[in-house]
Amino acid sequence: MTTSEVLQYFDIYFFGVIFDPIYIVMYTFGVLLAYFINRIVLTKIFFKWNDK
Repeated sequence: MTTSEVLQYFDIYFFGVIFDPIYIVMYTFGVLLAYFINRIVLTKIFFKWNDK
């Protein structure tokens, strides 16, 4: 959906008609949260996931 937000910024309306940069910020926050949970929390529970 980030692609549709960027397209809306350039006045190309694919999925919606309102450009909202908060969606891009929240998407980035979700990706970083998933990375944190995967690398920090789950590697402590499942030791074989640790790549080091």
